[in-house]
Amino acid sequence: MKLNEHRAIVGPRVILVPYRQEHVKKYHEWMSDEEIRESTASDRLTLEEEYEMCRSWSNDEDKLTFIIIERDRKGGYKSKESLNQTYYKILLTLVRGDVNLFLSPDGSTADDEDVEKNDEGIRAELEIMIASKSHRSRGLATESLRLFLSFIILNFRINTSNLKTNINNNLITDIDRDREVMINHLFVKISTDNSISQNLFKKLGFKLYRKNLFFNEVEYRLDFNNSIIRIINQTKSKNKTSSK
Repeated sequence: MKLNEHRAIVGPRVILVPYRQEHVKKYHEWMSDEEIRESTASDRLTLEEEYEMCRSWSNDEDKLTFIIIERDRKGGYKSKESLNQTYYKILLTLVRGDVNLFLSPDGSTADDEDVEKNDEGIRAELEIMIASKSHRSRGLATESLRLFLSFIILNFRINTSNLKTNINNNLITDIDRDREVMINHLFVKISTDNSISQNLFKKLGFKLYRKNLFFNEVEYRLDFNNSIIRIINQTKSKNKTSSK
């Protein structure tokens, strides 16, 4: 997506950067793991196919992807200037995973037959992956999601009909002004057995929406109510967005 083509989001422990060609080899290495492919419902691709996928996603206005980089605890990335100078030199050993947003017409998917179709809005599916087991359960996913959610809230046209408090939703890109649709809600699909991921999203205000016993998964949903104010307040004092 062009929206984040030249943008990075800096948090206390992680930096979210656009998925680019220099990350493809690492991503391909992750996807060689059968467990990761299964958990992300991904097909195994050749390295050349991964490069083509990266190029395709960068131009696809229905997909938004950031790579998660753990900040060097010894220092670095302390300022916008530092980030700009070191972006292309970031060590791949600090790349931990990715976080994604997939947009689709509200109620249009095959498993949403029970949802009343809303032609004036879209729904947005979230995915997050911390690839290395040794880097899980360390708070990286939590911080990455908070930063990502704040970015979405402040950069997309969202349905605020359930809000009791006004938020600053004026930071909408020209791309999104041209779209006369809005995001009605965010959702995530998680394996029924994955209690860690379920607890992560519940902590961020997502509510259980339904269970799909056939696919052994549950869907959690975040409507744009006052819970998003809490997410913004938790990140705005620590988060800064840099354009490179």
